[in-house]
Amino acid sequence: MSFTLLENDLTHIRSVLNHLERRAPERSSNQPGREIGLYYWRARIGAILAMPMLPVYLRKQAEELLARLERVDGRQQRVLTGS
Repeated sequence: MSFTLLENDLTHIRSVLNHLERRAPERSSNQPGREIGLYYWRARIGAILAMPMLPVYLRKQAEELLARLERVDGRQQRVLTGS
């Protein structure tokens, strides 16, 4: 079984997260799509993690991306609350 599509998807998500990490401090919840965007990426990673027989190396990559997404979300929340 080839996992090329999953590898490509994780690469794409990693690229999006790189962008979000650079821009997180300047974004606010007043910007349209912020919550939807984070929810969307979280759901895509969750769908990958829910796949049966997911190889360990892909599971590890997906879990690391999910942790990065949570950090981006946490940083944005701190900016909003002034903490």
